[in-house]
Amino acid sequence: MAPLLEGRDADAFLFSPQETMAWWQAEKRKRRKSKVQPSQVDRRKKKAYKLPGPHYTVHSYCRAVRYAIERANTAAACDACKMLKPAERCKECQARAIPLWHPYQLRHNAATRLVEQFGWDVARIVLGHRQVSTTRIYALDDIKKAAEAMAKAG
Repeated sequence: MAPLLEGRDADAFLFSPQETMAWWQAEKRKRRKSKVQPSQVDRRKKKAYKLPGPHYTVHSYCRAVRYAIERANTAAACDACKMLKPAERCKECQARAIPLWHPYQLRHNAATRLVEQFGWDVARIVLGHRQVSTTRIYALDDIKKAAEAMAKAG
């Protein structure tokens, strides 16, 4: 972890698409076997439509997770199903597949845990909500507490 933090501001993002792309291009350049042609020295577009940003976004994490799940499910599929779309694969491959997952599920899980351990108001503050009603959307009701209350109430 220390090499990632060297020379970095405390407020800077740890992972950066700009840095990743620069590293990836440098690695490709190192592995190149033929001489670089003068026209290929710098092939970046002068006015590119989309340049890598300074940090990853929620959407980029979501795409990365979805892409990784799709690749893992394709790799785990039988030979007959590898070229098929996930919905068209055999039942065994579909049963073995990793279910779709979204990074916001971490937020929902954190909200539920915060409510269980510290209550609704602390969870609201940590999640950055103005109203508890918004926090209630994220946190699941605690079924254990409800069962205990019903047992006590009779």
